[in-house]
Amino acid sequence: MKYLAFILACLFSQVARSQTEVGTQLYSFRNQFSSDLAGTVKKIGDMGIRVVEGGDSYGMPQEAFIDLLKKNNIRVASIGADYNELKNNIEQVIAKARAYSAEYVVCFWIPHKGDQLTLSEAEEGARVFNTAGARLKEAGFSLCYHPHGYEFASSENGTVFDKLL
Repeated sequence: MKYLAFILACLFSQVARSQTEVGTQLYSFRNQFSSDLAGTVKKIGDMGIRVVEGGDSYGMPQEAFIDLLKKNNIRVASIGADYNELKNNIEQVIAKARAYSAEYVVCFWIPHKGDQLTLSEAEEGARVFNTAGARLKEAGFSLCYHPHGYEFASSENGTVFDKLL
């Protein structure tokens, strides 16, 4: 649990800096986007949300979607990146982060078999994240990881997340 508290503290430190800036993950609106993309983006802006996590353009050409966000005074702080994109095509991830003017690149999932992440899967994840993270840092971005809970399974020296760190 101490790591979960640390992660939450890191996540909320951005909000604490401005004390008024609250964001959302655009993925939360994926169902609404399918019926009214422009209207949903407008509603997000109308709610006063100015910062989002994005990276998908929900069927709209990327440049047009970025323009739609800007029109509604919405800034993309982070984009999501698939684990395999980080592993196999980091330059594409960097290009997308630049297109959205994001500061952060977030990975939401480490592929694994079963209900828990194994130590060997965590070690492989750490190698991928270290390699991708170094390249992202060179390009001016920070790599983040979004845990789901399976990373906190016990292992011989703490948790699997300890190995990932």
